[in-house]
Amino acid sequence: MKLISIIFVAALMAARVLAADFSLKDGRVLKDASIVSQAPRTVMIKHAGGLSSVAKELLPSEIQAQYPVNEASAREAERQAAIARDAARESESAEAERVARVRAQREAMVAANESHASNEANREDAQYAAVERDAKERAKDYFRHEYNSGNNSNLTCECSVTLSEVRPVEGWAGRWLVKGRAYLKYYQSQGRSFTSQTRDFEAYYHKEGHKTNFEVTLR
Repeated sequence: MKLISIIFVAALMAARVLAADFSLKDGRVLKDASIVSQAPRTVMIKHAGGLSSVAKELLPSEIQAQYPVNEASAREAERQAAIARDAARESESAEAERVARVRAQREAMVAANESHASNEANREDAQYAAVERDAKERAKDYFRHEYNSGNNSNLTCECSVTLSEVRPVEGWAGRWLVKGRAYLKYYQSQGRSFTSQTRDFEAYYHKEGHKTNFEVTLR
């Protein structure tokens, strides 16, 4: 008879654990509740309102006796969780360092490319300015000393040159095409008078070492 009573009580308590109203020690009441799993310090309760994780210490005393707190397991779980958090922090820190390193490398590469492009542009600008300046002087020399105005009595007394185009010739390193106009003023010794003339021209400018070629074609 005693054995039957024990079995009956156990069955009754099990039935309460499986499906009952749980009056928790914090005042909450979970309707039609049953425990579906447990952790060292908590249980997962399925009830009419859904699923809730509840600290074992809040369970009714008779149910708490069936689900005691396992301090050893809880401490081990906390230790493992701390290890996992530390590993996650280390992984995040390593990833952040990698991202920062990649970003720094990209920024350095961009800066280097921009610096190279700027230096290259400055070099090209300087080269263009030098060619333009030298080509203009050589054009003046040509019209002062080599150009034939068609009248041997003319004496060039003034010469100015404006350039309309200066550009490198594709496929020929160091060779530039120069286009412009020369403004000439002559003194005619026979008539003892002044006259003026303009001539359009284009020329190929090519420099090799200390030697510069300036080939003029009149237009």
